[in-house]
Amino acid sequence: MKRFPEGIQKEKTRTKKALGSLTFGSESSSSSRPSPPLDKEREDSTTRDFLDRILISFQGLNLTIIPSTFEEKYDPKEYDNPGDFAIATARGKAEEVAKRVRDDISNKFVVIGADTCISLENQVFGKPKDHEDAFKMLSLFSDCSHNVVTGVSVLIQEGETWNEISFCETTTVKFGKLVDEEIDAYIATGEPMDKAGGYGIQGLGGTLVESIDGDYYNVMGFPLHRFCCHMAAAIEKVTS
Repeated sequence: MKRFPEGIQKEKTRTKKALGSLTFGSESSSSSRPSPPLDKEREDSTTRDFLDRILISFQGLNLTIIPSTFEEKYDPKEYDNPGDFAIATARGKAEEVAKRVRDDISNKFVVIGADTCISLENQVFGKPKDHEDAFKMLSLFSDCSHNVVTGVSVLIQEGETWNEISFCETTTVKFGKLVDEEIDAYIATGEPMDKAGGYGIQGLGGTLVESIDGDYYNVMGFPLHRFCCHMAAAIEKVTS
């Protein structure tokens, strides 16, 4: 039986790359964050939910989403574990943005980069290249557990230098047993193609998930709780 009939509209709530880089300026602003263009409203809705949660704790700071142009070319095989690989990629994103804002001496900045990957039996999975690649990934995940790993790099501006706080968060996700017809129907929705591991738990892909052990938001692409714990010290430095 197909859970995903052909023609179902693709949900655009992807966040695994949406939080590639954030920048906090220490100067407060009376204006609220500008609304995104109407054609991006749905795409950015989950990202804004994340940011709203963060801003509850850190009022008085400007927050700007700056997409990083960092080329994600690192080979996960060159790293001891998926966490180190994710942190290195997150650091690359953050450093690229930091280079663009460092000349603005009127503000102190905190730049946050994040990157998420999927790990199963020491193999790292990114976004599927095509339908066949997505099918292979989801077939491997069927009826077993895999890890969702997000690396975060926080760069804190201290005059002309930058200090870093980095960490990774791992959540274990257990898929139910999937049949080929079910996998093909899900891929036909288009949802898997822009997501690490070929699925999104916040969308139709959530119906594939039997259970999770760890931070749900980490599976969406950003470990919100642990991030806020680390940010308390960082914000104190920026505003002091």
